[in-house]
Amino acid sequence: MTVAVSPGVRARHRTLGRAGYLVLLWAVWFGLTLAFEFIRGVGDEVSPAHRVASIERAVFFGAVPSEKLQSWLFARDLPWLDYFAFLMHGLWFGVPFAFGLVVMIYRRQILLEFFSWMLTTTYLAGMFYLLFPVEPPWMQLGVPRILYVRNFGDYPANIDPNPLAAFPSLHAAIPMVVGLFFLLRGGPKMALFGKVSIVYALAVGFSIVYMGEHWAIDVFAGYLLAGAVAGAFMSQRVRSLVTAIPGDPIGALARFDARFWAQPVAVVASVPGEEPLRRAA
Repeated sequence: MTVAVSPGVRARHRTLGRAGYLVLLWAVWFGLTLAFEFIRGVGDEVSPAHRVASIERAVFFGAVPSEKLQSWLFARDLPWLDYFAFLMHGLWFGVPFAFGLVVMIYRRQILLEFFSWMLTTTYLAGMFYLLFPVEPPWMQLGVPRILYVRNFGDYPANIDPNPLAAFPSLHAAIPMVVGLFFLLRGGPKMALFGKVSIVYALAVGFSIVYMGEHWAIDVFAGYLLAGAVAGAFMSQRVRSLVTAIPGDPIGALARFDARFWAQPVAVVASVPGEEPLRRAA
């Protein structure tokens, strides 16, 4: 005996299945992000710290942007600017969540790809944190650390156990790669969010250099990393190389994700003797 299942029941099952899949994607991304934080936290114990003030001066014709900005601005005692910089710095921690929710609202079919762009950026930066830890300006040059001067809390102890995880700056890279993803993959509805994210990436870049948390070369390296990740994901050549991996695991995951979001096709009754019509269920 065959039990008929109504279209409404099938639709509810499909909705529940997709909701569970979304939860799984968020859980996997969160778990891998926590794993990265562990790797990042021990980076300063794996390799000796590097001092890059001479490189910064060579790039900027003898100047150090953190010193210049603080001599121009911090010396004027502008609390509103310091609070703005701290706000730009602090909002960064919510960027993946906020823009991930935007993807879920407008184009949840590309959420897996969105997380892939962010995790790739994160783990590539993590390789540098293990192999090339860098003393930030406040540690090497003794420039005022505005997070402390303005009493914004015990940042190293409570939030950042490894201040040497600096090059390239993820504070610069993550909002930039998010902006590029929205512009390149999000479609017209998400383009504005992409532009907002890029403007925010520029604002946070200024803020972390001004506060002495990062060298300017850290920030520009973060932007370059974001551009490289975006270019790699959009490159047909890179896709061909990835497909050549034995077993094509990345391709299999992408095909599974595409099938999961594909609309089922239902057969619609038609005039006898004609081919049945098909439409999305």
